[in-house]
Amino acid sequence: NHNQNRNERIRADISMILGINPENVKRKDIEKQILWEELNLKDATARCCPYSGKQISAEMLFTDEVEIDHILPFSRTLDDSKNNKVVCIREANRIKGNRTPWEARKDFEKRGWSVEARMVGRSDDGTRPSNAESQAISLRRGRI
Repeated sequence: NHNQNRNERIRADISMILGINPENVKRKDIEKQILWEELNLKDATARCCPYSGKQISAEMLFTDEVEIDHILPFSRTLDDSKNNKVVCIREANRIKGNRTPWEARKDFEKRGWSVEARMVGRSDDGTRPSNAESQAISLRRGRI
């Protein structure tokens, strides 16, 4: 099975990074690794926080500096699927809070992080995403 083989590979990778037995790798860490890889499938050095643009290295992935975020707030959507999650820098996640990335964009911009410059799926007038789904899809593909 493809997913089982992927998870075994990821479990082995994480155990080497953390210096622990593969059996001690947490499910959350496997999820972090999968989401991190999806930020850029081809180039690990281009895996960046979708909110801040800061690089997320393999070394920092399993530290407190990096968190899993619900792109569209779980409290508003009840969507806990992988398609609504992304790894991001803790600081950016705190700034975003219980908002969508679009709703938090002005606070990101105060930090010098231009989420809007990475945004796709804007409406015809270019002022906002056409809908939350396009925003979530764009974020998951590393375009925001």
